[in-house]
Amino acid sequence: MNPAPGTHSDLPPGLDPVFVRIHQASLSLLDTRANDIHARISCQYVVAMLPREGGDPRVAVPAVLLHDLGWHEIPEEEQRRAYGPGSSDAELNRLHERAGARLAREILEGFAYPPALTAEICRIIATHDSRPEAATVEEALVKDADKVWRVSRLGFPVTLRMLGNLSPQELHDFISVRVPRWFLTASGRALVEHELAARRREYGLDPAPDIPPPPGYGIGDVEEYA
Repeated sequence: MNPAPGTHSDLPPGLDPVFVRIHQASLSLLDTRANDIHARISCQYVVAMLPREGGDPRVAVPAVLLHDLGWHEIPEEEQRRAYGPGSSDAELNRLHERAGARLAREILEGFAYPPALTAEICRIIATHDSRPEAATVEEALVKDADKVWRVSRLGFPVTLRMLGNLSPQELHDFISVRVPRWFLTASGRALVEHELAARRREYGLDPAPDIPPPPGYGIGDVEEYA
């Protein structure tokens, strides 16, 4: 039996060899912000959701593996301004999206990846944080997997360390109240609710307050975090 997504740090078992090679080619650009383990665990969730939601793995898998390459070009001392509660630089968040799309294109073209698929992968990466809606199922899967990671068994403590200013209860509540606004697929919502319940048991947390999700998308959104 394969391990459940979010519980191990490897790429999904049985991943197509071309996706493994794409990931290997990106490793030098995943050297900041715990992005390598983030990419691998987010990929686990995409692979788990694909049979339930449909979509083309040739788009969804490379897109999730490469979506955060752009952080490589932003100094680590500046990155915290661009994400999470208390962020203050929405444009810096946009910068990592644009840089990530460019770097992903360079990697995919190095593999002679089909141009139409490359263009769609780069389109997804270019707005994976800043665009609240998804034009395709592949885009929705990437967005959902990217966020489920934060409350996965391995991703939750990493996210707490990266943010540095939230308790486990606060991070749980921050994600939980935003589930109706953030998650775009039934599979993504089921996964995040499963992971939130697991973190409550693991950390002895209370249920989140029953309040409507705040307005705005919230990733690098200064107004929401003010």
